[in-house]
Amino acid sequence: MKHDNGGRVHTGFHNALGYVRQEINQHLYQMIGNTKRPIWITGHSLGGALAMLATRHFQTEYGHQSIRAYTFGQPMVGNEEWYAPIQSTYYRFAYFSDPVTYLPAIGQYSHGNITSLKIIDAKGVIYEDATNWRTLTKAARSTVKKIATSGISNVHSMKNYIAKIAVQAANR
Repeated sequence: MKHDNGGRVHTGFHNALGYVRQEINQHLYQMIGNTKRPIWITGHSLGGALAMLATRHFQTEYGHQSIRAYTFGQPMVGNEEWYAPIQSTYYRFAYFSDPVTYLPAIGQYSHGNITSLKIIDAKGVIYEDATNWRTLTKAARSTVKKIATSGISNVHSMKNYIAKIAVQAANR
C-alpha cells in the first residue's frame, strides 16, 4: 500500500501497528517529554517489522531523530523509498539462513539501503558490513530450501539469535 509519508509499505504490518499506535503514542510522549534522550525500539520477526514502522512513525510524529530501531529476523516492511528517511537510524541483525528475512518474497519490498546490517553466520561470526550480506545471500538461498522442508523454528527463534551473538561476544 502507498504510505502517507512516502513509499510503499506492507499492508498487514501497517495495519498491525495501527491497532496499538495510539497507546504507544501516549507512552512515548510521556517518555520523551521535553528532552531529546535516545529511545530504542526493538523487535524480533513481526516485532521487528513493527519496530521499523514505529520508528518511522515516531520520527515523523515527534521530529525526534534519536529514536532508533534494533531488529532481529525482521521481514521486509517497505520499499527503498519508504526506508530512505530512516536508513541511518536502524540496526538490523539477520541470521544468514533465516528465511523470514527474505519475506515477503513478492512485490517491491526490500530492507532499504541498509547502512547498519549485522549478518550472523552458522558459527556465530557477526559480519559488520552489508557487502558480506550479498555474498551470504547467495549461500543462504540453498539453505532456505533445506529449511523449508525441515522447519524454521531453530533458525528463526530469538534464542538462536541470542546464542549466535553470545558466541561472538565470547570470542572478543
